[in-house]
Amino acid sequence: MNSQVSSATTSWAILALAAVGCAGRVANSTTDRTASTVAATPAPAGTATPIPEAAWRPLDRELASTPTLLAAGLCGLDPYLNQPCDGLPSPHFAVLLLATEDVAAVENALHKAGILGLAAGYPFAASFDDLRTHDPSRRGIAVVAGLFAEREDAERYREHLPAGAELVELTLEEEPFDFDNTSVVVVTEPATAWSYEDLDRVEKDLDETLAKKWVTLPKQRERRLAALAKLTPRCVVAPGRVSWVRKRKLHAFLQNYAPVSCADGREAWIEWRATRLESVVTRSGGVILVHQVVLVECDVPTIETRRWGAPLAAKPLGLSRPGRC
Repeated sequence: MNSQVSSATTSWAILALAAVGCAGRVANSTTDRTASTVAATPAPAGTATPIPEAAWRPLDRELASTPTLLAAGLCGLDPYLNQPCDGLPSPHFAVLLLATEDVAAVENALHKAGILGLAAGYPFAASFDDLRTHDPSRRGIAVVAGLFAEREDAERYREHLPAGAELVELTLEEEPFDFDNTSVVVVTEPATAWSYEDLDRVEKDLDETLAKKWVTLPKQRERRLAALAKLTPRCVVAPGRVSWVRKRKLHAFLQNYAPVSCADGREAWIEWRATRLESVVTRSGGVILVHQVVLVECDVPTIETRRWGAPLAAKPLGLSRPGRC
């Protein structure tokens, strides 16, 4: 099989099956997706103390855009973001608005934080597995208001946030991959969601077609959208909805779809690009860009770069770095 057909190669598959070639992982893609459905979403372990309403007030504009505030995302923490993060300082300290295992509290904090007037891309939510603090016992979800290289800058910023904002030190040391680690899915725009079973059929058909004749990633997306248009959606998920999922479930469909839950609690899947997953928001000279991993094949990421803020899930891919085997 042509190695370029390996659209089913994922970062976690490479870590778990390092000795297997690209073609072998393509052959096993259906098994990987099926196995991923058995991982349960971590259950909330209590309700976080809400931030008082009076505490939500705009930050000083100069402080909100301070040059010491780093790019909003996991630069230095996610190796697949190395290309868009190249030349940017790595974060050593994070300022958190909230740390909790209560998904509803995370949704509320992300919504209310708009009042603060933070820099583009902030706040964002990340699991402590992805954020990697110096305290390995931390579990749950962090709502990150800022990332900094220096403790003094982080502390000054924290002092102007609502009471209870926390400064934590990060570690940039890579940890062994664990299928039971978690990530946080935050929906960024109204997103159509489909059932796992429907998407599994779509992806099997696409895999078979690609095996006969490979086409570029944008062309693959056109075929995928045409197939999705024929499906009956399970629901439409509103922006700001948060799901907390295990890694084995997160990449069930690679970086094509992300797991969420509908308002009625049913599991569903939306387009990956309608989330903040594996992305970083950069600010330079008044230009604000979001860079997102949209595919990993043979341990090489494909990055899409687009302008921050506009609805983008239905638009053509704008690839800044195509991956290859």
